[in-house]
Amino acid sequence: MVDGPNVVEISQADAETAIVAGGLSVGTIITANSDTVPEGNVISQDLVAGASVPTGAAVDLVVSSETAAYQHDFEGYAAEKAKARHCFTRGTCN
Repeated sequence: MVDGPNVVEISQADAETAIVAGGLSVGTIITANSDTVPEGNVISQDLVAGASVPTGAAVDLVVSSETAAYQHDFEGYAAEKAKARHCFTRGTCN
């Protein structure tokens, strides 16, 4: 048994490192918009931090994709126009 880490509000990469270092495995990762958590950081985890769980247990994560406020900037735009604005405002079209 190992104690689950608290990886909320740290980067996805750091969260994955902490999970594996703690004797657990990275489970399912999904993305969601957040008004408070920066893009690329963990919004939530399914494992209660500090809870004793079996070694190797999977920790599922929800990672911020973009702020919800940023997404609202594109409401009413056609897909091509929204992408062009995204590329301009973010400086990248990734």
